Amino acid sequence: AGPGTITLFDAGNDLGGAVTVVSGGTSQFQDANGISFAAMTLTGSLTVSAPTIALNSVTTNGFQQYNGATSTSNNYVTNGGSFTVNGNTTLITDTAVTTGAGAVAFNGSIAGDADPTMETLTINGGSTTFGGPISSLGGLSVTTSGSLDLPSTSIAGGMTINTTGNITQ
Repeated sequence: AGPGTITLFDAGNDLGGAVTVVSGGTSQFQDANGISFAAMTLTGSLTVSAPTIALNSVTTNGFQQYNGATSTSNNYVTNGGSFTVNGNTTLITDTAVTTGAGAVAFNGSIAGDADPTMETLTINGGSTTFGGPISSLGGLSVTTSGSLDLPSTSIAGGMTINTTGNITQ
C-alpha cells in the first residue's frame, strides 16, 4: 500500500502467521471480539482496538497503540515512536519495549500471567508512565531519557531504574 492509512475492521480473531505491512501511514486493526497476532513488522505506525489483544513481538517505524486488555510476549520496537497500552496488560513471557526517545505509557495495571514463572518487563525509551498498579512480576527494568511516573508496585525480583528526568510516585 502507499503512504495512506490501512484500516481493517472486524479483522478476524487470529492472525496466526507472521504479518508484514508495508505502508508509510498508520495500520489500524479493529475487532468487536478479541484479536491475536503472531510476530508483526510494519513500516509505519500501528493501532489495534479490541476488548482483548494478544501480541507476540511487534516492530514498527512509528507509534504502537493498543486499546484493550493486552497480553504481551517478547519484544516491541518502535524505532523512535511512542508505545501505549490503554487497558490492563498481562505479561505472558518476559517483555521488552524499546522506543528510542519515544514515550512509553501503560494506562492500566500490569501483571504477570497466572503461571508460576515470574515475568520481567524491560523498558528502554523516553518518558515512561505507569497509570495503574504493577504486581506479580519477577523484575522491572526501566531506562528512560525523560521522566518516570511509577505508582505502587509489587515486584518479586529486582527493580532497576535509570532516568535523566524526575521520578514521581
